[in-house]
Amino acid sequence: MTTDDLTGQMTGLTGELREAFGEDLLSVVLYGSAARSDHQGSGSDLNIVVVLRDIGLESLERGTRPTRAWEAKGNRPLLFFSPEWISRSCDVFPLEFLDIVAWHRVIHGPDPFAGLVVSSENLRLQCESEIKTKLIHLRTGYIAFHEDAGQLARLMAASFAPIVTLCRGVLRLAGREVPSTAHEVIRLGAELCGFDPAPFDDVAAVKRGGPAAASLGMKALFKNYCAQVEAMARAVDAGLPANGAKR
Repeated sequence: MTTDDLTGQMTGLTGELREAFGEDLLSVVLYGSAARSDHQGSGSDLNIVVVLRDIGLESLERGTRPTRAWEAKGNRPLLFFSPEWISRSCDVFPLEFLDIVAWHRVIHGPDPFAGLVVSSENLRLQCESEIKTKLIHLRTGYIAFHEDAGQLARLMAASFAPIVTLCRGVLRLAGREVPSTAHEVIRLGAELCGFDPAPFDDVAAVKRGGPAAASLGMKALFKNYCAQVEAMARAVDAGLPANGAKR
């Protein structure tokens, strides 16, 4: 997707949302990979937050047409927030909100994430909880699919982006600057937590090109990958130096 294509999509969506919600539409924000330098150009990577005065169910009904049209193009569902919901929810979604704060583009209206502060302790708790949850899923999947290379490849590929997000949180927890590319995030996270970044490169290759893109067999790669995720979890559990979550 070219810059002109992206601009056209954002302009069209904003117009449809303004028609649907009128003055209740406060902001439209693009976030995620499309707002970072590692965007690969896929329309499916377009993540949008729509900020409304009122996110009650009756109000949201007005967004049926633009929402359906947006998803029919292969895009991810729109996220509907209110200013109050944002201010009351950053304590339970610190990873997600810090990523949005770091990489977003305001398409319409004021910036709803300007000045948002996220607690380092809340970030630590979410990092520890989610990385251990990812390990549970990987282990459970291994029990079911350790004889199926294709399924193991799919399990690893599906876990890669969430684990990169967790690694960004770990870097923020330690007060480190967070790079925009997944490769650099993993490399710096490995230096901080003491794990081997090499399996992540193979899993990224599998995510892009399938099992044949890896340098190892799927079973060996899966075991090595899980061992590195476990090392990251142990580092978080042991308590990284928390210098404050950087915006």
